[in-house]
Amino acid sequence: MARQTKYQSIAPVFDRRYQVHDYEGVESAVGAFLASQIRIDVLDCGCGTGHWLIKFASPDRRVIGLDASAEMLIQAARGKQLELVHAQAEYLPFEMGSFDRIFCVNSFHHFPSKRLFVSEVRRVLRPRGGFTTVGLDPHTGLDKWWIYDYFENALDLDKQRYVSAKTICEMLTAVGFVDCRTEIVQSFPVAASARRSLDRGDVAKTATSQLAILTDDEYQRGVQQIHADIIAAERCGQEVLLLSDLRLYATTAWLR
Repeated sequence: MARQTKYQSIAPVFDRRYQVHDYEGVESAVGAFLASQIRIDVLDCGCGTGHWLIKFASPDRRVIGLDASAEMLIQAARGKQLELVHAQAEYLPFEMGSFDRIFCVNSFHHFPSKRLFVSEVRRVLRPRGGFTTVGLDPHTGLDKWWIYDYFENALDLDKQRYVSAKTICEMLTAVGFVDCRTEIVQSFPVAASARRSLDRGDVAKTATSQLAILTDDEYQRGVQQIHADIIAAERCGQEVLLLSDLRLYATTAWLR
C-alpha cells in the first residue's frame, strides 16, 4: 500500500510553494476548464489550504472545497470566506448531480482508492459535466528531480502514489466519461544552489510530500549526501546545484 502524507506539520507551511513557484500554467489550464457562459457549481477535491478556491472564486460560479485533512482546512478557513467540507474524496457527501465541474490540483495521488473516487466524481457530476486533474506523471521517465536523485525510494514511492495519465483516462472511460485528453500545462526547469536551498528550508521534510513520506532515516541519508556533495564541491571552488525539470499534466474528460 502506498505511503500516505500526514499534514499536521505540513499544513502551516504549505502555502510557501505558491510564494516560491509560479503556477501560471496551472491557473490558465484550470481557468479554461471552468469557463462557462452560465453559472456553474464547482468542487475542488483535495483543496488543501484553499489557494485554488480563492483563485477561481467568481460571481459566475459557486466553488466548494473538500479535503480529508482537518489541519489543511483550518489553514484554509483563516481569514477567508470559503465553503469547505471535511470528507474523504472516495466518499463525496453530495447528492447525485450536484456539480458541473470537479477539479483536483496536485491532490489525486493522495486518494487511497482512485477508482472509487472516479466513480464518485461520475455520480455527483451533472450531464455534460467535466473533470480535470493536474499533477505529476513519474511514469513517463521524462522528469529529472534532485529529490529523486538524493533520496532513496522517492521515485519508487511516487510511482506507487501516482497513476499514469493513461491509467487515469482508462478509469474515467470505464465509468462513462468521453473525450479524455492529457496535456502538459506547466514545466518547472530549475537549477538552485544546494547550500542556499538548505538555508531557505527548501529541503525541509515539510517542503513537499515526496520528502514528508520518507522515513526519518531515508530523509537524513539524503540530506547528509547533499551536505557531503556541497563540502566536496566547495573544496574545489565549485557549487552544487539542485536540478529539476518537472512537468505538470492536466487530464480532462467530459460526460455526455
